[in-house]
Amino acid sequence: MTTEEESHIIRTTGSRLGKGIALILIIMAIAGGLHFGLGDFWHRYPPMNQVAPAGITTPTPSPAPAPSAPAGEVRTFTFVFKEESPVKLHFEVDGQINPDIEVYVGDSITINVRNDGVMPHSFGIVTDPSNVNSVVFNASVGSSTQFILPNQEGSVTFIPDKPGEYYYICLVAGHADLGMKGKFIVKERPTGAGAGAGATSAPSTSTGTSANVLTFTDNKVDLSFTFEEESPVDLHFTVNDEVNPEIRVKAGSTITIHIKNNGVMPHSFGIVRDASNVNSVVFNASVGSSTQFILPNQEGSVTFIPDKPGEYYYICLVAGHADLGMKGKFIVEQ
Repeated sequence: MTTEEESHIIRTTGSRLGKGIALILIIMAIAGGLHFGLGDFWHRYPPMNQVAPAGITTPTPSPAPAPSAPAGEVRTFTFVFKEESPVKLHFEVDGQINPDIEVYVGDSITINVRNDGVMPHSFGIVTDPSNVNSVVFNASVGSSTQFILPNQEGSVTFIPDKPGEYYYICLVAGHADLGMKGKFIVKERPTGAGAGAGATSAPSTSTGTSANVLTFTDNKVDLSFTFEEESPVDLHFTVNDEVNPEIRVKAGSTITIHIKNNGVMPHSFGIVRDASNVNSVVFNASVGSSTQFILPNQEGSVTFIPDKPGEYYYICLVAGHADLGMKGKFIVEQ
């Protein structure tokens, strides 16, 4: 008797094989679609082993700082107003007379000023030394109408932001022409600054005195004075249209003086005992004083009674102006 042995080889049919291959192809197709469809995702985000755990912040590198402009230097200068005579003025800057000063854009500049003279002064950095209103960088102490009086001090700090050739001057009208000026040069950075000396000369003086005489015998007298300036060193009064006349009045008469400043400098008026002493005012006959001024185009008046005969003088009480021609005789007769 024969028996059929059982086979140990696993066999399949052709249809099963075809189904298996088809399934493999479908899986590969799905995988390929996922790969290409989500490719942007794979490249946009880092691998998980490079991602910090929740709650831990990965520091972001700071960008490199942009290079900054070099810082300016701190510079300090001491200016002193000096008067050799009423017509010869200058600055003394750290021991030098009217030196050229060189600084750099962005420097912090402090200027300390002191009035060692007897006239009123003021200080400014300007673009035009003939124009007291051309101040730059807000660099001024006082102005053409606000003054640094004798023995007073002041200071200003500023940063020049534009290169160029400027000037330091006294802002009182006419004083730059009398020598109170120098160059203030602003350069582009970066290197040190230097200064050199360079004094300026002042013009000579003249007066302008008239020999005219105005005599008044009435008990009431009105006089019209004006301050006039031929140049910064040639000043005078006009009195009832006469230049610096000698004035004669009676003791005990009532005198009214009306006065107007037709110039560009500050002035003031007084009747004095001594033409060289602005503090020797008599009869309370003054408009302003040696420290209080009649500014350009301003007017004033004073009424007084001269009660003591003698030879007096009418002068401008601003120091030095009488020596420049603003004076005349005022004679009180019995």
